[in-house]
Amino acid sequence: MRYEWKKLLQRRPIRLVLIGLFLLNATLFYARCTVRSGGFSPADAAKKYDRADLAAEAAQLEACLQAGGCPEDSGLVTGDAAAELALDRALLAEKEAVAQYPDYLRSLLAEIKARLQAGFSGKPGDWEYRAQKAVLARYQRLLPLRPSPSFGEGIAVFSGWFGSDMILLLALLTAGLLLFPEERTSGTLLLLRSTRYGRGRLFLQKLTTMLSFGFCALILLYGTDAAISAVVLGFGSLARPIQTVPGFLSCPAPLTVIGYICMAGLEKLLWLTVTVCAAAFLCAWARRPMHAVLFAAGASLLSIFLGSARLPWLQCLSLSTQSDPSRRWSACRMLNLFGLPISEQTAFLLCCGLLLPCFLFGGWFAFCRRDTVTPSRGPLSGLPIGRHTCLGRHEARKLLLGSGGAVLLLLLLAAEYGLCMQLPHQVTDYERYLRGYSAELSSGSDEENRAFLDAEAARFAKLQEEIDFYEARCSDFSELQALTAKQRRELKAQPAFEQADTQYRSLRPGELYVHPTAYQRLFGPQGIQNDLWSTALLGLVLSLALSPCFAREQETGVLTLQKTAGALGRATRSKRHLAAGLALSAAIAAYLPQMAIIGGTYGLARLYAPAGGLPVFSAVPGLRIWQVFVVAWLARFALSAAEALMILALSKRLRSTVVTMLISMALFVLLPILLLLF
Repeated sequence: MRYEWKKLLQRRPIRLVLIGLFLLNATLFYARCTVRSGGFSPADAAKKYDRADLAAEAAQLEACLQAGGCPEDSGLVTGDAAAELALDRALLAEKEAVAQYPDYLRSLLAEIKARLQAGFSGKPGDWEYRAQKAVLARYQRLLPLRPSPSFGEGIAVFSGWFGSDMILLLALLTAGLLLFPEERTSGTLLLLRSTRYGRGRLFLQKLTTMLSFGFCALILLYGTDAAISAVVLGFGSLARPIQTVPGFLSCPAPLTVIGYICMAGLEKLLWLTVTVCAAAFLCAWARRPMHAVLFAAGASLLSIFLGSARLPWLQCLSLSTQSDPSRRWSACRMLNLFGLPISEQTAFLLCCGLLLPCFLFGGWFAFCRRDTVTPSRGPLSGLPIGRHTCLGRHEARKLLLGSGGAVLLLLLLAAEYGLCMQLPHQVTDYERYLRGYSAELSSGSDEENRAFLDAEAARFAKLQEEIDFYEARCSDFSELQALTAKQRRELKAQPAFEQADTQYRSLRPGELYVHPTAYQRLFGPQGIQNDLWSTALLGLVLSLALSPCFAREQETGVLTLQKTAGALGRATRSKRHLAAGLALSAAIAAYLPQMAIIGGTYGLARLYAPAGGLPVFSAVPGLRIWQVFVVAWLARFALSAAEALMILALSKRLRSTVVTMLISMALFVLLPILLLLF
C-alpha cells in the first residue's frame, strides 16, 4: 500500500495540481463568504446581525431613500444605502421567522391535520395517508422547541458550498487514473500481480489507497472551509437548534448545530465511500485513461439527470444528490418503500447499501478478469490511408482516430444539442405579446410609436379602472370573475407592454428598437451560464484529444525515431496545425447549437441595428449587433485556440498523458464549473 501511495504523490506535477486545487477551493470559498451578491455578502450580514437598532436603522434608510437623498453617515457596511436597506430587511425577516417558529410549527401541524381530516391525503390505509401521519408525528416532537434568533450564515454557507465536492471528485479521478488505467496502458500491471488471486489483493490495496486518499482530501477540504467560515462569519453557539440556521426552519429533527454537523459528516463519509468504489469500478473497466475520463463524464451526466428526475427514488440513486446532506435535513420528505413510508435519510442509507456492493464487486471483477495490458491495435489501425507516406495524414489519423478526436467532436455536438433542448424555449403568451409590440414599434416613425405607447398605456389604465369599479360594487367572487373576464384577459399583455415601453423610451439618438428576447437569452445571465457549461465541455474534449499528442510519443519511444529521422520539426508543426483546426471545430460544436436553436425559436431581428438599443448591450453602444456577434465568436475561437496550445505545451513538457490530462481538466473543465457557483 505504501507503493500505491508513492504512485499518487511521487510526481511533482501531481503534487502541484493537488495543492493548487486545495488553494483554489479555499480562495473560492473565502470569496463566497465575502463577495457581495445582490448588494451585500454573508460577511456584511455577520457584522450587522446582533445590532439592537436594526429596525430603526431600516426605517431611517427607507425614509431617506423615499425623500430622494442618502444618509451622510459613512458607516454603512455595504457602502450603498439601497443595499444596506435590503440587508437590514433580510436580517429582520430571518429574526422574525425564528422568533415565530412556534406559530409556524402549529400552523404546519394544523395544515397537515386538516388535509388528513378532509381526505385530501387518501384513506387511512393508503400510503399517502400514512406518510402524512409519519410527517405529523415527526413535527409533533418539535412542539416544546423554542429557538431564539441567532446568526447562522456560517453554517448555511458552509453546508451549501459544493465547490469542495467537485474538487474532491477530481482528486478521486486523479487517484483512479494513476492507479488503474495508466498501469494497464504501460504494461506494468502484468508484472505486479500475474495471478487472479494476486490481482484481487492488489485491487483491495488500490481501493484502500483511494479510500484513505479520499478521506484525507475530504478532511483537508472541508476542514479548510469550516475554518474560513468560523473566522469570517462565525458559527455561533453549537448547542442551539438547527432550526435557527437559514434554510433549516422546516428541519423535522430535534438536532442541535453540532448534531447536524456530525450527522452531515457521517453521511458525507458514506457518500465518499460509495463514490470511491464507483471511481475504482469505472477506472478498472477502462482500458485507457481517456476511456476512464469519458466514463466518469458520462456517469456525472447520468447522476445529474437522475438528480433532476421526478421520481424520488431515482433522485436518491443520484450520487450528486447524495452528496448534499442539507437537502435531506432541510425538510421532511417521505418515500414509498413497498407501501411503507420511510424518511429520505433512511432512503439514503438504503441506496448507499445497494450501490456500494455493486460498485465494489463490479470493480473487483473488472480488475481481476480483464486483460492486464491494453491492446496496441484498434479496430481502425489497419486501414491503409497513407499513414507511413504522408506525415500530415499520419498525424491526422493519430489525432482523429487514435486519440478519438472525431468521436469526441460528435459527442460534444450531441451533448450541446441535448443541453440546449433541456432549456425552456417555448413561445409563451408573454413572448407573443412582446413580438406584437416589437413589430409595431419597428415599423413606425418616432411620433407614431410614442402615440401608440401612450394610447396603450391609457387603454390598460382604463381596463384597471373598470376592474376596480366592479370590485367595489360586486361582493360575489364568481360574478366578479365573469364581469371582469374580458378586462383581465386583455391585461395579460401589460407586462410585455411595460418592457417594450421601457426599452423604447430609453433609446438614444440614432438607436433603433429591436426585439430583445433572443439576444437576452444568448448574452444575458442565462446565456453566460450556458456558455460556461459549453466552455467546460469544450475544455474536456480538448483535454482528452490533445493530451496524448506529444506525451504518447515520449511514452512509446516514437520521439526518438522522429529525432533520428529529422522529422521532429515537421511533426510538431503538423500537430499544432491539426490542434488548431480541432480547437476551432470544437468551438463551433460547443457554441453554435445554442445560437441556432434560440435564433430559430425567437429570431435574430435587425442585426444591422446599433447594439445600444438593446438593454443587454448597453455597455457597447458603439457597435452594431452583428459586430457584437463577430467579437463574441472571435473571443471564443481565441479561447479555444489558447486552450489547445496550452494543452500541447503541457503535453510536450510533462511527457505524461495522464498528468497532462489532469492539469488540463483542472484548468479548463473544473474552473468554469466552479464559476457557475457565483
